[in-house]
Amino acid sequence: MAKNIDRKWFERRIAELRIPSQAELARRLGISKSLLSLVLDGKRSANLELAQGLSRELRMPLLEIARRTSGDMMDAIEAVAKLERGVTLEVAGTIGGDFAVDLYPPSRRRTMVRLEIDAPAGAQALEYRTAGTQAAMFDGSMCVVGSQRPVDPEAMVGRYNMVWLADGRILMRFVDRLEKDGYFLSAVGCEDITSKLDAYAPVIAILAG
Repeated sequence: MAKNIDRKWFERRIAELRIPSQAELARRLGISKSLLSLVLDGKRSANLELAQGLSRELRMPLLEIARRTSGDMMDAIEAVAKLERGVTLEVAGTIGGDFAVDLYPPSRRRTMVRLEIDAPAGAQALEYRTAGTQAAMFDGSMCVVGSQRPVDPEAMVGRYNMVWLADGRILMRFVDRLEKDGYFLSAVGCEDITSKLDAYAPVIAILAG
């Protein structure tokens, strides 16, 4: 029997990706809702195939999934260890309780963080500083984003991104769709926004603190 499943982490990630329900996640994984519930309740171990599916659907490194589950996961951890070399990234700024981004000027970017993920050239880390806010569960976590790039509807829509709004704000938002007046943006606990965008950076991973 599995033990010490970090269920809250999985629930947070499911909500963040706006997956409608655990039943929908189970459908995408090709398993029954009851089996997924047993795994998240710690009553059933996740095998390597299921861990790989969770990694794909939750857009997180397999090693992170392995750490959040339990049971006999050493095969998954060993397999990932051969693939993931890890990366040292610059901490480029912070994310607040309203998921607004405060980017440091280059002269202040002296803190580096070592993360056990693969990341493309130009990737940066952002630290969640959300203690005492509605997003307190994220406090201390690290968000890894790719480099800033021009607006690309095909790449942005349906994904969680860091977005540069036309009014100058930089936010972490799920880009739901393109509308007549701009992009429809959402985030858990925040008011929906429709805005034109100047640029975006894709979220690569969110690693719990």
